[in-house]
Amino acid sequence: MAMKRVLPPTTDKHPDRFLQCQEAMAGAFADVATAAVKAGGNPEEVASAMVELADPRTPIATLLETARL
Repeated sequence: MAMKRVLPPTTDKHPDRFLQCQEAMAGAFADVATAAVKAGGNPEEVASAMVELADPRTPIATLLETARL
């Protein structure tokens, strides 16, 4: 599965920056969720796992922050 390119937000000060971020990431999140359900996870598990992974206190978030530095 090829992930679609996530486009950067319009500007740093754009009033819809948060919404643009969500819209840019929605397709990739849907692709990951679909793959996880097809692999055997139920939709509730998958949604909960994605929420947990998005928490900035999780190890994956720490790795992402480190990679950004």
